[in-house]
Amino acid sequence: MNNRIFKEDEIPYGILNDYGLTHEMIDDLPQEVMKKLLSGSLTPKLPLTLHTPTGDMQFMSKLRLYRNIMGDVDVFFMPELETSKLSMYNEEEQKKLLSGNVITSTTNPKNGDNDGNTLFFIQYDEQINQVLSVPVQAISNNVRTLMANVELDENDVTDLMLGLPVTNKWKNRNGSFGEVTFGIDLRYPTGFYIVNGDKDERKTMQENFAQKYNFGLYGVWIADGDSAFYVKEEDYTDDIKLQMSSAIKQNQETTETRGYRR
Repeated sequence: MNNRIFKEDEIPYGILNDYGLTHEMIDDLPQEVMKKLLSGSLTPKLPLTLHTPTGDMQFMSKLRLYRNIMGDVDVFFMPELETSKLSMYNEEEQKKLLSGNVITSTTNPKNGDNDGNTLFFIQYDEQINQVLSVPVQAISNNVRTLMANVELDENDVTDLMLGLPVTNKWKNRNGSFGEVTFGIDLRYPTGFYIVNGDKDERKTMQENFAQKYNFGLYGVWIADGDSAFYVKEEDYTDDIKLQMSSAIKQNQETTETRGYRR
């Protein structure tokens, strides 16, 4: 295969098995899909399984391998999001969502049922007037990868899993200190963001993000002056693909090169 970055024996079979992709299933992937996987590119959407207290839950997700700061191969999941109406959620949840918060809810976005066990990250996207939802477990591996590269105390972990932004100090290679803020944002392919600076910098980033590109379930809304237009995923131009991959690249490079420390 051309442009190989990873070897087949480096594929994190154990992690993928936890999401229902067995060793045999991965080895049987079509050649073009395996080529994408080993080259560090995004795969097509693949069927994954979450094991929840109320039974198994199926979802679709793209995958991307990457090498972490320890030199080991890990995987990012880019799960397909569910969309639902704001009215499906209770008054308190609606208030938080309209305030721009990412929160957790046990309301299933597919049917409105509340089993009290399965947690979903939910976030209101004002540009499409829909609530974006994904099971917490669907991006828990991505969050685990983030947490493995930063030092978090128990309060930080609790805040992050509640959808709250967390600001941490880091020390770069020349010995100077700065701040980095990270947290959940379902508009990003990996489900989280990393931005240099404090929470005010994050707010600025949110505003800029909403003004330009807003990736949704099947496509992207792009603002153009006082208007906006929608592009389906299969019609993405090279520029749109670059914008989408830049978020992944920024998250990866920041995580891999900063060496975050208290």
